[in-house]
Amino acid sequence: MTLHDELRELVDTFGQGLLGDAEQFRAALDDYLPENAALPGQLNVLHDAVRFGAYSRCVELLERGSDPMLAVGTAGDLLARERGTTEVLTSRWAVATLAHASGHLAP
Repeated sequence: MTLHDELRELVDTFGQGLLGDAEQFRAALDDYLPENAALPGQLNVLHDAVRFGAYSRCVELLERGSDPMLAVGTAGDLLARERGTTEVLTSRWAVATLAHASGHLAP
């Protein structure tokens, strides 16, 4: 099972509220994802996407009818700035992955 599938299953099991609380989300990642499902850096950026509000910003933009690529780009860029980096691809990946896991983006 891929990381995307694992995260989708995690959200399906615990509900959308899981992505509203960064610490609860991190605990779920640590406790319920198989140990080899993700690298530590991937877990950190996924956690940061929730912690810094980038995931919720993406969902807000999508719910307002924003183009999915624009919503992911905007929220991912925000996350990169909050993390103190100019490397946006990983941040955009994290936002898109969580939006997919919560059913806000189609596979």
